Amino acid sequence: MASIVTAVDPKLRELVRLASPARTASALVATTLFLSLAVLVQLVAPAWSMLAELREQSPVRAAQLAPMGWWSAAVLLVLASLASFAIAPRSEALLRAEWGRRRQALEYGLLLWALATALLPPALGWRPGAVPSWFVMIVTTAWQLLSALAPLWGMRAIVAFLGRRCQRWREARQGRQSVDSLLAAAAGVLVFSTAVPILADQRLEFLLMLAKFLAVACGAILAFGLAYLVMNNWWIARSLVRPPALLGEMVDSA
Repeated sequence: MASIVTAVDPKLRELVRLASPARTASALVATTLFLSLAVLVQLVAPAWSMLAELREQSPVRAAQLAPMGWWSAAVLLVLASLASFAIAPRSEALLRAEWGRRRQALEYGLLLWALATALLPPALGWRPGAVPSWFVMIVTTAWQLLSALAPLWGMRAIVAFLGRRCQRWREARQGRQSVDSLLAAAAGVLVFSTAVPILADQRLEFLLMLAKFLAVACGAILAFGLAYLVMNNWWIARSLVRPPALLGEMVDSA
């Protein structure tokens, strides 16, 4: 009996099969990968700034790297948005209906996030090679977080919908990456890395050390979390492309 249960997935009987599962699977993985890379490239400048602070060096180099991170992230977010449009094409009417407005939150939210990432910092006066003011750093940090809310909300929904078709994802539990925890970790990186130069300027040593530690910790959690999210969606994609046989199909073939 155990071998039969592992060979088939009884839950699939409750779900309608997708019209173009290979396209949906490829788009899901591509969207997740581009989104993860967009977040990671934006960690380069804060990480460099942290190293500069630890070595008691000038953060100018990190300020020079920041625009490269924004523009690279903006390109990757546009690619993620384009890939997300293929997750639920018009042929997948049921999936589009079930996803609802959260589909648009992911598709268009990624575009808005890319636009904000590329244009907002320069518009506020953050120039390459210059260390920005506190106001500019705080506003850009807050805007990044607000821009990320809608697409991550849409991503969480589609992972939940498609994850029901993957037995490994359903049974993983501890191995499933929560999108909410990724958002919390990203918020921690942005907030604490923004606080580091401010606290250093105010010579608040204890709070400065604490902010550095929390920024590094949140960055590590975010990096591992994104890797887990890509892995989870790879499981789902494989299950969509090669779904387990239904019990009735096995009996008929026998």
